[in-house]
Amino acid sequence: MAKVLLWNARGLCNLDAQGSVKWLLNKSKADIVMLQETKIKEKAVVDNASMFPVGWRWEFVPSLRLSGGMLMARNPNVIDMKASLL
Repeated sequence: MAKVLLWNARGLCNLDAQGSVKWLLNKSKADIVMLQETKIKEKAVVDNASMFPVGWRWEFVPSLRLSGGMLMARNPNVIDMKASLL
């Protein structure tokens, strides 16, 4: 059974926050993580982040004005995604 981690996160552009996500993923051994209320506006921020294990896939909806975005990352060896609405 897959382990899911859902977190209402803020400040993921901050390296300390990214470190917290990485620590929590290692501690929980989650297979999929969904982060909401992110303020990430550009794909490059997630591309350059080291918060997800090597090989993980991710999708995100950027933040818009005061509305936070959403980010979903998954271990493709456990979670196979056929299509995305993001």
